[in-house]
Amino acid sequence: MSPDWSFGDEKGPDLPFAPGKAYCHHCGTPVAEGIPGPRDRCPGCHLHLHTCRNGMFNHAMGCLLLSPHRTPLSGVSGQYCPTFVWRDDEVAATLRPEDVEALRKRTEQ
Repeated sequence: MSPDWSFGDEKGPDLPFAPGKAYCHHCGTPVAEGIPGPRDRCPGCHLHLHTCRNGMFNHAMGCLLLSPHRTPLSGVSGQYCPTFVWRDDEVAATLRPEDVEALRKRTEQ
């Protein structure tokens, strides 16, 4: 009999790469589902949506796929990346509606 190494929280082989919820990871504003275009901006903070910051394959040290789109000539990291998938994480629990409004006001100035 082989030992059971299951902890009951296994994910399927395709689940780690399932797209996350569509929202701006700068201010937490929900946005339209699907892949944003290179010029699409957040309705809340007006930052670009199709960026490495919002993408699943980005982490603090850079692109996990070593994509050349990370440092484009446009100045927006990942703006034209063909492998964009929404990050699979949640909006920070500490982000409140008034925080989003304060960010919005700061970016409008």
